[in-house]
Amino acid sequence: MTKKPIRILQIVMDIGRGSGVANVILNWHRHIDRTKIQFDYLVCFHRSKDDSFEEEIHALGGHIYYVTYKGLFHPILFFQSIAAFFKRHSYRIIHSHVTALGAFYYPIAKFYGSETIIQHAHLTTWSDKKLSALRNCLLLHAVWTLIDYKLACSNQAGKAYYGQNYKVINNGIDLERFHFNLQTRERKRADLHLQNKFIVGHIGRFEAQKNHFFLIDIFEKIYRQRQDAILLLVGEGIRLSAVQEYVRQKNLGNVVLFLGLRNDIPELLQAMDIFLLPSLFEGLPVVGVEAQAAGLPCLCSDGITEEILLGCAQRISLKESPATWAEKALQFTNPSRKPAGKLMSFDIRKTTRNLETFYEEVDK
Repeated sequence: MTKKPIRILQIVMDIGRGSGVANVILNWHRHIDRTKIQFDYLVCFHRSKDDSFEEEIHALGGHIYYVTYKGLFHPILFFQSIAAFFKRHSYRIIHSHVTALGAFYYPIAKFYGSETIIQHAHLTTWSDKKLSALRNCLLLHAVWTLIDYKLACSNQAGKAYYGQNYKVINNGIDLERFHFNLQTRERKRADLHLQNKFIVGHIGRFEAQKNHFFLIDIFEKIYRQRQDAILLLVGEGIRLSAVQEYVRQKNLGNVVLFLGLRNDIPELLQAMDIFLLPSLFEGLPVVGVEAQAAGLPCLCSDGITEEILLGCAQRISLKESPATWAEKALQFTNPSRKPAGKLMSFDIRKTTRNLETFYEEVDK
């Protein structure tokens, strides 16, 4: 008799293609041995199906469930939705990628028979706002004893959330997809009509965490020194309109291109000359690993863990001026476009095997 795969419930805020966490989990889902382990998803915030992984998840054999989340100011409705879900669906192992909401999920999940709860830290801070950070920390610590295993995307994220006694599972990527190819670079630049341009790039959801306004200030300084400079912004999000207006105010509309969500990220990274990641905080951003896999110089903020320094990246303080960032960006090159030297630990096959082994040990 064939043994059924272990079904792991992944609790996430979103399964949109613009979500970094969703991309990490889908990378695992694609490469994990699905005869042994299968993922299902419990989603707290439902965006449009047009930009989600919903179709692919179903194709991979996963189930998707949605609960009603309208903010922490509507706890009763949320409790009711969660209770109704766990009353109908039984999962022995839960892998949660949310923080504050654990206070709602975990007691109910345990009550209805969940044996193992795994908490995963993807950031190096609880929030960019002091009150929100305090709230999130207190809510998770209220159910601290219900957490059986603690995972993190980096050591810095693990220390920030747990202090100690955690396991790091690297955010993996398919390295071969990002390997630099000159013909690919030239073709993509031609497709974008940017053959003779100095292309500055950024990929990320338009949210406060990604620090887009500071990014625009940096690019403005770059453009003053290089009139051939172009900024490519990939992604969507709640601050998109505000950033577009900021670009218009600075009269940069002709040199800042908003590309929306894309499925050609490897090719875009080939086309770029410098990648900027001035995030206020991150765990270990997948896009920073992808950029370095393409041999693309990556200038990151000190809000990102040092573990991002894989060979093609430099960190710079957010206290430095946009002019200083611009100067660094113009000096930071990698003419050979050789990939970063420490990437093998982020190979998706290796990281997925590590996760697979962890799940199998948990299931014993």
